[in-house]
Amino acid sequence: MLAFERLSPDDIGTLLCRRLALALALALGAATARAGSRPNSCLDACTGGEGTIRVTGWAFDRDASSQSLDIHVYFYADSGCTIQYGDIRVLKANVSRPDVNQAWGITGSHGFNAEIPISNAGDYWVKVFAIDATGDGNPQIGATATATVTAAESIAEPAIIVVEATNTVVETFNTVNVTRFHQSYPYSGRATIEYTVGGRPFGKAVAEITLSTDDTSATFVQSNIVRGANSHVIDFASSFGGALLLTNASFTVTVTVEIGGVQLWENGPYWAECNVGATRPEEYGYYFWWGDTVGYTNTGSGWISVKDGRGISFSNSGAAATTYYKDNSELLSACYIDLTGNLMTAHDAAAMNLGSPWRMPTYAEFSALLENCHSSWATVNGVPGFRFRGKGNYADRSIFLPAAGFGHASDLDEPGEFGCYWSSSPYLAGPGNALEFYFDEFDLYWIQDPCFVGLPVRPVRGFAQ
Repeated sequence: MLAFERLSPDDIGTLLCRRLALALALALGAATARAGSRPNSCLDACTGGEGTIRVTGWAFDRDASSQSLDIHVYFYADSGCTIQYGDIRVLKANVSRPDVNQAWGITGSHGFNAEIPISNAGDYWVKVFAIDATGDGNPQIGATATATVTAAESIAEPAIIVVEATNTVVETFNTVNVTRFHQSYPYSGRATIEYTVGGRPFGKAVAEITLSTDDTSATFVQSNIVRGANSHVIDFASSFGGALLLTNASFTVTVTVEIGGVQLWENGPYWAECNVGATRPEEYGYYFWWGDTVGYTNTGSGWISVKDGRGISFSNSGAAATTYYKDNSELLSACYIDLTGNLMTAHDAAAMNLGSPWRMPTYAEFSALLENCHSSWATVNGVPGFRFRGKGNYADRSIFLPAAGFGHASDLDEPGEFGCYWSSSPYLAGPGNALEFYFDEFDLYWIQDPCFVGLPVRPVRGFAQ
């Protein structure tokens, strides 16, 4: 007997939107490109979650039907859509959607499916726009959507870091210069304060903002603070009358950062939720030869550096082979490894790309991952890999390692079939190889591979106690 899943009204609405859009496309047939056409699009879903809002849909421009369009997403904290939350989020409609291509008779990738971090819990109003490839107008995709964000569970110790802010005035009621301004009462304005920590934006951060000046008689009232992941919008006004001369005015930003990571067993290290170079768990990220910190991505015709676009081959000669066929004493004298037998910070891909306290896992830590977690082959957003879930009190915590394959010569081999991840530990029984964590759909085990092979890296922080 067949079993049918009961759909909610929201699910039915989403399906109807999708089916109507595709039915219209089929009725029109393969449209001939015409000058001046605006993008065709559909917002399939906009849903809130734990610290995130996910938007999915598709868009393409008939004037450039094989091109993946930019998608702009705006979040508002009020139903009138006047208080904007954080910065505009720019996505790329580059997810494969064969149903759209078939319906419209086009090629290319035109879907988008993005989970966007939101720092504050609450109700949000969301507008999504397709950016026309030829400048013919950027229509809103569907109607304004609503989504409810719940508070994300914090499992990381917060660190208090004072950072230098970039002060950019984006909207004012009077003329403003944040380094010097002379204004009659009432002085008021709106500014966007953007900040980074260690040169990189953080997805989970809370900032306290203070407007300060050399004029000790000046005080300010701050209101309507809209907090974004890496920026705040703030309204401010002077609290006394008369002419006001402010010099050396500045914004001081104190940021509390959640470093992140998932602890999967008691006293264990914290595992990053993404590979180095990835922004989502299912993304492959960058590939490294053992001891490399640059990182490379595959273009389909070869590997290029993420730093400067320089090409490389993962082979036993050239730039990828500097640790190949060196025994431990040679690695130690060349400062690749320390006295513990693991890569030094200067040659640790996680430490050099993400900064302290992140680092590459050791052989022992990967072994403990297998011992202390339940593991199962899983698929996340169409990407196969292994999920590792804690036991007992940690059963609600997990990480996902995508089967990202490996780099060999100019090729990316076996993506979706095998997962291969470097440890920071060399292979002691022979020169030129290092230990990697390896899995396929049926098994997980350790192997040693030549140091010139290109593999992804999953960072950890903290040490087992």
